[in-house]
Amino acid sequence: MRTSSKPWYRKQNDAWYVELAGKQVLLAKGKANKADAKRKWHELIAEGGQPSDRWLHECVENYLATLAPKTRPTREKTLTAFLQHVGRIRVSKLTRWHVRTFLKPTWSASTTRSHIKTILACLNLAVKDGLIDENPVRNIEKPAWERREKILTSEELEKLQAAAREPFRTLLGAMVDSGCRPSEICGLKVENCFPSDNIWLVENKTKNQTGVKKRPVYLTPELAELTRKLMGDRTEGHLFRNRYGNPWTPDTVRLRFARLRRKLGLSEGVIPYGTRHRFASDAINRHKMDSLIVARLMGHSDARMLQKTYYREDTAAMVEAVKRATGNG
Repeated sequence: MRTSSKPWYRKQNDAWYVELAGKQVLLAKGKANKADAKRKWHELIAEGGQPSDRWLHECVENYLATLAPKTRPTREKTLTAFLQHVGRIRVSKLTRWHVRTFLKPTWSASTTRSHIKTILACLNLAVKDGLIDENPVRNIEKPAWERREKILTSEELEKLQAAAREPFRTLLGAMVDSGCRPSEICGLKVENCFPSDNIWLVENKTKNQTGVKKRPVYLTPELAELTRKLMGDRTEGHLFRNRYGNPWTPDTVRLRFARLRRKLGLSEGVIPYGTRHRFASDAINRHKMDSLIVARLMGHSDARMLQKTYYREDTAAMVEAVKRATGNG
C-alpha cells in the first residue's frame, strides 16, 4: 500500500495529514500536535492504513474546529445534544434511526431540517478530510423549509420604530432602509463604508459557495448621510454601536425585538428578519420594482429565493395589477 514518507503540515487548515491508499487523511489539528499526528499515523499503518472508522466525537471535534466564531455556538449545541443522544459510538455503527430518534416531533420542519443539515455537514467533512470512508446517514430525508407565514406588517413596523429608543432606533431604521440581514448590519465595519459612493460592503453569507467575501449594499441618500455621521473621524471599527460603544450582535438585536414585541403586544412575525421580508414585499407591491432588481439589492443572484422566502402577495397590489393587465388600470 502506497503511503507518503511521513505526515506533513498544511498551514491553511492548521492540520497534519498523511497520504494513505491515494487519499489524504487528517491526523491531528494544530501545528503543535506533530507528536499526536505521528502516533495516529502509526496506528493507521498498523490497522492496514484504512481510515474507515472513527468515534463520532472525533468527527464532531474536527468539524467544530473549522467553524467561524459566529457560526459555531448554534451548531455545537446541536452536535453536543446529538452526541448525548447516541452515546459513545463509532461512525460505522451510526444509522438513520439514531438521527430520526434524536429529532423532536414538536420541532418545526425548518428546525428539523437545520439539525439534520448540521449532522450531515459534520460527517461529510469527515469523509472529505479522510477520517471516514463514507457518511452512513447521507441519504436521510430532510423536510423542506417552512415558509414563515406571520411577517412584520407595515403597521407593526411603525409601532416598533416609534417605541424604539436610541441608539437601537438608528440601527432599526438602517435595517429597514437597507434590507440587510441582521448579521450583515451588526458586522458592518467603518472601513467597508463608502458613503460618497452610496455603498456598504458587508460579509457575504454565500462566500463559501461563491468565493465572493463581501457583497455591496446600495444606500439611499439618507442612509449615506447617516453613515457619514456615524463614522465621524473613525477609520475602523463597527459602524453601529450600542450606548456602551460596543458593536450590536444578532442575539442582542433578537432580544431587543422580543422585548418590544411583548411590550407592544405585537405578533410573532416581529423578528429581526421581518425588516428584510418587509423590504422585499414593499419594494414589489408598493413601489412596483422588478423582482430581479430587488433580489440583487438583497444579495441574491436571481429571484428564486425572493419568491420562495421573502415576497408576500398583497391583495391591493394584485388587484391593481389585474386592472393594468386587463386595460382597466
